[in-house]
Amino acid sequence: MGRVGKVARPIYVLNAESEVEACLFLFFHFVLSLNRSRVSAYSAVMSTKYIVSAILGSFGIAWVCDYYVSEKKIFGGSTPGTITNKEWEEETDKKFQAWPRTAGPPVVMNPITRQNFVVKSRSE
Repeated sequence: MGRVGKVARPIYVLNAESEVEACLFLFFHFVLSLNRSRVSAYSAVMSTKYIVSAILGSFGIAWVCDYYVSEKKIFGGSTPGTITNKEWEEETDKKFQAWPRTAGPPVVMNPITRQNFVVKSRSE
């Protein structure tokens, strides 16, 4: 038989105080273990390998998703005729390259600084 009079509290039952204590214990255990262990060049190379491969993998997944969504149109939709029509593209190009361009009068971006304020001197 076990102890008489004391009931062992199961480890999986946590209250707010014990959760804070557990978090603090894990935090300090982690900090102290950093002091005791030395990071070797091998582990730095290994971690760099995992980080770089994860970044490259995420870019690869993003490219594949972009390709299938925008090029293959897996969610439906179609490419507008203004993009696929070569005549439309040529006319648009001519319009943008035309000179002189027609537009409205120039717009003053900050009209307050363009005003000519007359500062009067004090009369004595």
